[in-house]
Amino acid sequence: MKEYVCVDLETTGLSPKENEIIEIGAVRVINNEVVEVFSELIRPSVSIPSRITMITGISNSMVKNKDDITKVLPRFIKFLGGLPIIAHNINFDYGFLLEKASKQKITLDCMGVDTLRIARGLMQELSSKSLASLCEHYNVINANAHRASDDAIATVKIFECMKKDYIEDYPEMFAPRQIGYKVKKIQSVTSNQKEQLASLLNKHQIKIAVTLEEVDRPIASKLINYITQYYER
Repeated sequence: MKEYVCVDLETTGLSPKENEIIEIGAVRVINNEVVEVFSELIRPSVSIPSRITMITGISNSMVKNKDDITKVLPRFIKFLGGLPIIAHNINFDYGFLLEKASKQKITLDCMGVDTLRIARGLMQELSSKSLASLCEHYNVINANAHRASDDAIATVKIFECMKKDYIEDYPEMFAPRQIGYKVKKIQSVTSNQKEQLASLLNKHQIKIAVTLEEVDRPIASKLINYITQYYER
């Protein structure tokens, strides 16, 4: 694999469906050399939790004037250029990218290599397979850990070290493969749900953060049950 993109994300939480991306960092690598960097902060629709700011150093003030994901994601996908991707715990990063792409009706279909999978399969002597532990094992300095582009660059260095150690005996571990994460199919809200929810919202003068067209079937059901339980007594 002579050319690939290594990617890392910072997010507001662990759920690709419920949480948001606040930073995308990626590097394009050709013949083991970083040739281009993509690094953008992203303005989420909710406040960044304080615990996330403590981990990443990314605050609400840093992202308040940045573009949201609808603007940044197309730029990032253009940067990818259809190349294989590498990440540490690739299902996490790719899961977020797929969920956000799906909401924007953008097609994203990449092959990938997971450095965490390689470490778990070939480096069982290590008690931890975290990126930080692998950096320590290979003497890779990552001064700005938990910032996306820095973690992506560190992952490239780890990947290249792993290749030197193991690719001759285990080439299949380094070959791009289909990434396991799948976006759950969105269940569209039914006409009956939409009518009932609209009636309840109007009756009790309740405002929600999205339009009825953006509400899917499970969320509509939860909202109807909640309003009925707490407002219709």
